Amino acid sequence: MPYLGGVGVFIPFLVLCFSFFGAPWWVLLLALVAGALTFLGTFDDLRPVRVRVKFLLEVALVAIFYPLFVYVLDLRPDVVLVILGVVGIVVLGNGFNQIDVLDGLAAGVSFFICLALFVMYQSPSSPTLGAVAVAPLILAGLLGGFLVFNRPPASIYLGDGGSLPLGFTVSIFLAIWLFDTFPWNVPEIVVAVSVISPVIFEVLLVSFHRSKRGWSVFQGSPDHFALRLVRVGWSVPRVLLTTLSVCVVLAASVGLLWFPPLYSWIFAGVLFVIYGLAFWRLSKIKVPAITK
Repeated sequence: MPYLGGVGVFIPFLVLCFSFFGAPWWVLLLALVAGALTFLGTFDDLRPVRVRVKFLLEVALVAIFYPLFVYVLDLRPDVVLVILGVVGIVVLGNGFNQIDVLDGLAAGVSFFICLALFVMYQSPSSPTLGAVAVAPLILAGLLGGFLVFNRPPASIYLGDGGSLPLGFTVSIFLAIWLFDTFPWNVPEIVVAVSVISPVIFEVLLVSFHRSKRGWSVFQGSPDHFALRLVRVGWSVPRVLLTTLSVCVVLAASVGLLWFPPLYSWIFAGVLFVIYGLAFWRLSKIKVPAITK
């Protein structure tokens, strides 16, 4: 079935993780979370689950398993950081689901984020997580293979069974890196935000306009940035190539971890201006009202 691409990505991912790492606790926890989300998303693809029920299940899974990740990886216990991590993972995890509205988009964006995470785990900022670094690299390799079939015109799709575990897995990898690098310097903050910024931008754009129009943030609508561009005449390949070109630059920003903070400040300022202009321009594109 075309919407079962997520199963084709995450079963090999978990098999390769067990093959490469063995069965340490963090791999077992990752398998449980990714497996549960793959099952939940695939079930939702086949027989839709109420959005709020699905959201509560996601929150419960992350609230249970993320603190365990922190514990088994011997990271310093910090209640505030754990709570922030849970909130961030839930928001960003659903953000990946939101950008999965166009052929190749979610898989392509995630591919570059995973490559960036691999390099981030090798940086001097992350002293204890080098052994975990290969996991996002494995996921990037599988996503690269998946893109062969998911690029426009796609013959197979991630569906919720792929975008949910993908978003939450990538978000967990990023949250763990941030946990390991605390207390943060400017480069760590800028790089983390930069790498994941396409997802943050989508969440902010969609949430702002749905709230402004009185729509539920949980309800589907045609106000995603990719669909807005298609609405004004951009072809699907053009939207995808433009987005992935931006992702290349954002992934390359990991190099800031090896440079003085001044470079991070400059990059952050430029990025803020560009995203602000993009938000303004995209907001001017009218989208039809959603059907209640």
